[in-house]
Amino acid sequence: MLNINFNTYTSLFFLFNIYYLLDVDDIIYLISFITLFITSVSFHYTKLNYLSYIDKLATYNIILQGGLRLYENYYKSFEKTLIIIFFFLSVVYLYLYGYICDKYCFDKKNGHLYHGFLHFQSSMGHLFIISLIKM
Repeated sequence: MLNINFNTYTSLFFLFNIYYLLDVDDIIYLISFITLFITSVSFHYTKLNYLSYIDKLATYNIILQGGLRLYENYYKSFEKTLIIIFFFLSVVYLYLYGYICDKYCFDKKNGHLYHGFLHFQSSMGHLFIISLIKM
C-alpha cells in the first residue's frame, strides 16, 4: 500500500477551480490553477525541497490573480465579496499566525490537517471569485 501524504489528496480541491474556470474566458487564471495543482500535488507527494519553492511561487501567483479578479468584479455582489474576504483572511491567519506561533499549519503533529483545511478554504474562496466573474 502506498503511503501518500494527506495534503497530496487535499491538493485535489484545486481541480474544482480548474473545472469551473473551463467555462470562463480567462486563460491566465486557468493556467495559474493548473500550475498550482501540478506543483501542489508534486510537492506534497515527493516533499522535494526545490518543489516547495516552485509551489510557493504558484501559490503567490494565485493570490495575485485572485486579488486582481476580485478587484475587477467586487461590485457585482457585496455578499460574495465579504465571503471571499473572510476566506482570504482565514487562510492568512492559519498560515501566517501559525508560522509565527508554530501552530496550525506548522504544528508538528496536526499541521497536515490544518494545511489540508487551508487547501479547502483557498479553493472555496477562489470558487467564489470565479462565480463573481461569471455574474
